[in-house]
Amino acid sequence: MFKPVVLVSLLAFSTLSTAEVTVYTEVEYIELKANNPKDLINKLKIVKSPIMGDAYAWVHSNSQNDTTYTTKDESCKLHGFDTQLDITITLPRWTNVEQRSEKHQLWWKQLIGFITAHELKHKRIIIEAAEDFQQAAKTIGVQANCYEVKERYRKLKYKYASQIRARDHKLDFKDRGRMKLKDFLFLDALPSAPKTKDEDRVEQKVEQKNKLKQKSHQERGK
Repeated sequence: MFKPVVLVSLLAFSTLSTAEVTVYTEVEYIELKANNPKDLINKLKIVKSPIMGDAYAWVHSNSQNDTTYTTKDESCKLHGFDTQLDITITLPRWTNVEQRSEKHQLWWKQLIGFITAHELKHKRIIIEAAEDFQQAAKTIGVQANCYEVKERYRKLKYKYASQIRARDHKLDFKDRGRMKLKDFLFLDALPSAPKTKDEDRVEQKVEQKNKLKQKSHQERGK
């Protein structure tokens, strides 16, 4: 039985710094050897993300916040909003792709390009949320005590973490749809993901609309 091995090999280690958010990015690979695209996809389906289960690739982030509090005249204020983001992007790598046909090499180039672009979108979501959080934290202002300041700070962190999850889910749903329209991907090999009730309703409406169109065309043809 094939067992993919995650090799922590550094492709790129970059640093992006804004006024208050510093981002460190590392790329790791899942090394895979395969005879053809279908063989590769079957092996990718065995890969398990430690965070989200079945996945071709994933992004993991860790946030470190540097904050200080000052008290004056029975009041408390938050100072220092510096945040460090450590982001790790894990991608698949077809190690023997150069030994395959030109057609299969082109297929892989398209697929890994699509996957990489998708994961970079997740990275951008994280960075934008961190930057928005920094601006929101400034609005906490002076409170009666430091407990109140810390509680407001904690609630803000939870709010923006929830926004990241919501935007991630929306992106995954959108790009899964885009992948289904691509000829280069085996449709039966798409990684599965649970759908929300809203997504189910959207798909049902689209299906009903397509059926009505088809019925209308049939009636016109009579």
